[in-house]
Amino acid sequence: MPSEKHWYLAVVKPNLERKLAKDVLKFDCEAFVPLRKTVAMDGDKATIRYSVINPGFLYVRATEEARQFILRSFAAIYRFLPNGRGGAAIIPDSEIDDLRRTVDASNASNAGNEV
Repeated sequence: MPSEKHWYLAVVKPNLERKLAKDVLKFDCEAFVPLRKTVAMDGDKATIRYSVINPGFLYVRATEEARQFILRSFAAIYRFLPNGRGGAAIIPDSEIDDLRRTVDASNASNAGNEV
């Protein structure tokens, strides 16, 4: 029976969150990097940019075995947020869902704002 997947918060080298998210996907895991959408107007041209909301952090959904393998495989992943008992803290699915909804709602409301 395969282990159950849980969400964990990885502490990563800043500016590598998106690259590491793509790399983690290769290990049958999920990754989530909350991004803030900004729109800058330069005359008639709108430029859309996405910036990481929590620099230095990456949400990873993996089995415990995959989490440990990922930690050993990527030097840019420093550690996973600890739970205080020697293991990694598990983030409930509901909190990730809430975070995704909040980010999506914020990005939708910023779609036409000038920054």
